[in-house]
Amino acid sequence: MTSTADAPQSVELVEHAPATRLALPDAVGRALAASGIVDATPDPYTPGHWSLRAGSKVGAVAVTAPGGGEPVTVRVTPKVPIVRLFFLLGYSLDPGRGWRDGEVEVAEHRDLLPALAHAVERQVDRALRQGLLQGYRATEESALVVRGRVREAEQIRRRFGAMPPIEVAYDEFTTDIAENRILRAAVERLLRLPGVPRDVRRRLLHQRARLTDVTAIVRGQPIPDWRPTRLNSRYHRALRLSRVVLDGASAEHSPGDLRIDGFLFDMNKLFEDFVTTALRETFQDRGRESVRCRQGDADTAARPTGELSGSGSAWPKTAPRSEVFGPTESGHARSGWLRR
Repeated sequence: MTSTADAPQSVELVEHAPATRLALPDAVGRALAASGIVDATPDPYTPGHWSLRAGSKVGAVAVTAPGGGEPVTVRVTPKVPIVRLFFLLGYSLDPGRGWRDGEVEVAEHRDLLPALAHAVERQVDRALRQGLLQGYRATEESALVVRGRVREAEQIRRRFGAMPPIEVAYDEFTTDIAENRILRAAVERLLRLPGVPRDVRRRLLHQRARLTDVTAIVRGQPIPDWRPTRLNSRYHRALRLSRVVLDGASAEHSPGDLRIDGFLFDMNKLFEDFVTTALRETFQDRGRESVRCRQGDADTAARPTGELSGSGSAWPKTAPRSEVFGPTESGHARSGWLRR
């Protein structure tokens, strides 16, 4: 059996690359196998050795085995260049603008997590450059003075015959709104992840200090909803990127004494979103009513099938990820990105 002290401190894998055989504590290997982060199987001939193979999930996770010790960091690198990945991501989030090289310098980062942390920090900084956004937040509380309207039913139920305090409800104009809470949650999430460069971490700490008066989202609480409006337009890109960090990306759980903490990104889902968005944008002016993307089975998971419904004819072919090209020098997608 491999001890924690003999385990490697970092494991480097590549998306859909051949399996890598290495020594791992059995607790860490079992945790990786159960989590679905990578395909992990014990070596049948050598105790304490595991075979690890990355699938479509890329990113970094830190696994701490029971009994303490240094965590084992598993990094999965995407096959596509980081700049192309962010083009796909930006187009899926905002097809009107996509992702432009001048807005975020991602090419200097070779790994996904440092590039994402850098991108989020830059977008948050741009969003907060004019100060924190303010808005109205519905508040219900017990107060010593009347503010807003009195909640008569609640007052009778909880404090019949007693005055004060008074149960009131009012709309408060404050910076403690959903948009700012989402930004703070994303910044704090990135600060807990392994592999964030020191300079990026320092800038993230500065952004968290700017959001210190905003209520933090406690782990387990739902992420508040927000709606894009003219008033919060400077927040749009930062909020969309923050939701990427908070929504589908994180693996964070602690079964017993074993802790797994990290950030994961499903490349199959990213490609599916990109194709769906591109088809919708292409046919929205041609009389088609809807476009959806159906993902295939496990052995063709990277080949979503576009389908059209409505007055148009069907879109019969598939597009492998290898035929999706990145942006040209002008910042637009190259023609012929989807094979008919």
